[in-house]
Amino acid sequence: MASKKKARKFRGNFLLPFTVYVFLCSALLYLCSTLFLKSYNNTLSTKKQTVETQVIAVKQQNDEASKEVNELSSQNRVASVAQSSLSYQAQNIVTVTDGN
Repeated sequence: MASKKKARKFRGNFLLPFTVYVFLCSALLYLCSTLFLKSYNNTLSTKKQTVETQVIAVKQQNDEASKEVNELSSQNRVASVAQSSLSYQAQNIVTVTDGN
């Protein structure tokens, strides 16, 4: 007589496929977040460079304006303008400082 083979139900381990699924999802999320953060970092770096360039330009303009104010407010210049076109009175000349 032929022996009857019983069909065995394969009861797989539930934990292994779940672990593999979680690992694959976390690897995919890691890859996506890494790419996003690198591109965002590059964008921020570019913005930082443009802002630094603008700050340097404004500082140069401030320095030039400060130098011009100092030249225009010097006692000698005020006296020369007053002598050339106005009646010069030394007691009426007041030099205004920046207030610091």
